[in-house]
Amino acid sequence: MNTTYDVRVWKTEVRHGKRGTVYRVRWGVAGIPRRETFQTAALADSFRSKLLTAQREGVAFDIDTGLPVTMQRAARAMTWYEFACAFVDMKWPRVAATTRRTHAEALTAVTVSMFTGTRGKPDDKLIRKALNRWGFNKVKRDDPDMPDDVRAALRWVAANTRPVSDLAKPEVLRPLLDALLVKLDGTPAATSVVSRRRKIFNTAVEYAVERKLLHSNPIPALKWKIPKAVTVVDRRRVVNPTQARQLLAAVAEQGRSGPRLVAFYGCLYFAALRPEEAVALNKRHLDIPESGWGWLHLDRAEPHAGKDWTDSGRNRDRRQLKQRERGETRSVPCPPELTELINAHIKQFGLAPDGRLFRGERNDQELPKGTINKIWRLARA
Repeated sequence: MNTTYDVRVWKTEVRHGKRGTVYRVRWGVAGIPRRETFQTAALADSFRSKLLTAQREGVAFDIDTGLPVTMQRAARAMTWYEFACAFVDMKWPRVAATTRRTHAEALTAVTVSMFTGTRGKPDDKLIRKALNRWGFNKVKRDDPDMPDDVRAALRWVAANTRPVSDLAKPEVLRPLLDALLVKLDGTPAATSVVSRRRKIFNTAVEYAVERKLLHSNPIPALKWKIPKAVTVVDRRRVVNPTQARQLLAAVAEQGRSGPRLVAFYGCLYFAALRPEEAVALNKRHLDIPESGWGWLHLDRAEPHAGKDWTDSGRNRDRRQLKQRERGETRSVPCPPELTELINAHIKQFGLAPDGRLFRGERNDQELPKGTINKIWRLARA
C-alpha cells in the first residue's frame, strides 16, 4: 500500500443546487485533492472528524484512495447492502429512469441471498418492497414519509447482510447466482430476466473491485452458466393481418378511451414502432399526405418508468431513441392504411397544445400506461 503523512483537511463546502443542498468534504493527500459529497451536514461533519482524528493521531493515509489506513480497513468490510446503495447512487445520474428501476429489481434479487441469518427477519414481500421501492432508490431512501414498516425492514437488512468480501467464496456466490434463476414464488424466471440480473450483478462486482472491496471479479472463475434463451418464434403467437385488423376494430369499441387508441396501436402494427416511440409522436414528426404512403421521422422516446424514478417527477422519461445517441433520428415508412388512421385520429380528437398526437381522455400531457394496457386486454378478450 502506497501511504503518506502529507495530509491537509479543509473546511466543508456547502453547495446549493436544483436537487437540494449537499455538503462536500475536501482534503488533500500527498498534494492530490480529494472530495466526498454528503446529503446532510451531520454526515459530512462525521466524515471530516474521522479524517482530522486520523491526521492528529499520526495515521498514514493511502495515496490511491485518499483514506486513512484505518478507514481503508473498515471500507474493506463494507456490507453488501451498504455497497449496493453506493452502486445505485453512483449509477443514478448517468442512466435512464427505466434502468434505475431495473437496477433496483436486480439488486433486490441479489440482496435477499446475502442475509447472515433469519432472526427477527421481516416478511419476504415486505423486504423486497422496501429494497425495490425505497432502499435502492436514491431519492426515496431518506424520505421522511417512508412507512414505519419499510424503515424497520431496511434497518434489519442493513444489520443482517454479509460483507462484500464474502462474494469471493464459492459457497456464497453459487447459491446467489442460482437464486437469480427463480421468482419470489419459486417458479423459473424468464431467461431474459436472468440475463439482465446477471449483467447488473457483474457490473456491481466490477465496481466492488474498483472500490478495492474485492481483489478480483470471482464470477468468471465460477463454472456457472445462464440457461439458453429460446430464440425460435412460435408462428402461432404472431398476429396475422386479419387478426390485426380485428384487434384494431375491437379497440375502437372499448368505451370512450378505445377510439383514441386505434391509431396508436396502428403505429405499433403498421410501422413497427415501440410503444414509447408511438407515445412521443408529435405533429412535427409527421410527413404524410391525405392518403397514400408517407413518413414518420422519429427523434425521441418516452418510456414509462414511474415518477419515483424520473428526474422530472413524471411517469414517463423523455429520452433519445433506444440504442441511439441523443439527437439521432430514425425515419419509418408510413403505409397508406396507417396514414388513414392518423388523419382520422387528428380530425376526430385534434392535437394536444404541444402538438402531441396521443393523450389521455383527461390528460393533455401524457397517455397513461394503465389505459394502454387495459384497452388492449379488453380488445384481446
